[in-house]
Amino acid sequence: MEDIIFVVCAATCVYPLGYYSYVPSLSAIYMNAKYAVIALIAVLILLKRYKPSLIATMIVGFDAYLLITTIAFDGNVNRWAQFALYRIALICVFDYMLSKRPVFALGTVTLICLAHLAINEALGSAGTSSLNVDNAMYWLGIRVRIAGFALPAMAFSLLFCIYSKISKLIKLPILIAVYALAITFFIQKNVSTALVSSSLSLILLLLFIVYKKFVKRIALTAVIATVALNFAIVFFNFQNKFSWLIEGILGKSLTLTGRVSIWHSVLSKMQGHYLFGHGVGSGIPFIYEFGEPITYEHNQLLNVLFSGGIIGLVFLFIILFLTFWSITSDEPSPYTSVVAAFLLAMCVQMISEHPYENALFALLLLFGYRYRDILLPEPQRLFKSIRFRLF
Repeated sequence: MEDIIFVVCAATCVYPLGYYSYVPSLSAIYMNAKYAVIALIAVLILLKRYKPSLIATMIVGFDAYLLITTIAFDGNVNRWAQFALYRIALICVFDYMLSKRPVFALGTVTLICLAHLAINEALGSAGTSSLNVDNAMYWLGIRVRIAGFALPAMAFSLLFCIYSKISKLIKLPILIAVYALAITFFIQKNVSTALVSSSLSLILLLLFIVYKKFVKRIALTAVIATVALNFAIVFFNFQNKFSWLIEGILGKSLTLTGRVSIWHSVLSKMQGHYLFGHGVGSGIPFIYEFGEPITYEHNQLLNVLFSGGIIGLVFLFIILFLTFWSITSDEPSPYTSVVAAFLLAMCVQMISEHPYENALFALLLLFGYRYRDILLPEPQRLFKSIRFRLF
């Protein structure tokens, strides 16, 4: 019975950002379900049947802080709830289940992600005939932001395939389907950010498998370097050093499709709000394009800075640090290699998008922090490689 309740809770907590364009009536169902899930978690805490982990507490605390700033600075509480409630519910549900049946939790989120990726492919887009194809709405949201859903799904499916004891005839097709649906979409829709981040995740994974100690030695340093790279690009146009990739291979401009001007505008609107930010959904336009206001920062750190100020950034940095510190504090394994590779790739994705906006990124952080809950193989067999475990 507990498994059934968990599956229902998980299914209502995985949030397809573009569903409203297809089935608006799901809005009330999703929202009310989140309230029910959060109430259930609260009861479990009061009954002392569930004690949140440190990382879950930090993630929930981060969203609680953003609620305070949103109220204090006349932000949009509904906008906060749209993302925060789903993230809080999802994190708490899986945080509870990881202490009970971690591999079952992995299988559940993998199948839910596969279902949404398949729906996204089957339904196609609503509005791709418009001139502004970038803003065409898919089941999983705007095309350039779907990587925030697809990359964690790729990580979960690979972990499930490695650690699940079910037949390879079942789990291998699941793994192949997840990767095929995600990568095919990125290629068909020419999502440069997603293509770069997914390629980077697979390159890092291969590197961690071949050089077994790399994940322990460089993961924490790499995430710090990625944060520094974010600042270097936003403040010092460091992307110009990669013109060979951006212009030569990806065929994009060094302004990153106008993002540079948006970043400068965001920073100009921060005066007097550097410490606490403006709150979520303030509605302050950064810049106008074709007469329409742009209120999307196109950078995760600027998004957090604008909404939660320097204190919000500290929350995010602590969450990242705790996760990567946990990953690197023990002997490397296939599990830590997969999680570190995909998390680092998504941290690079922060340069031009908001992966944390999708609750699955926060969930991947949770899985990274609590990797010891998964039954790891014996030390001498850690890297008898992922290939043997899959095939």
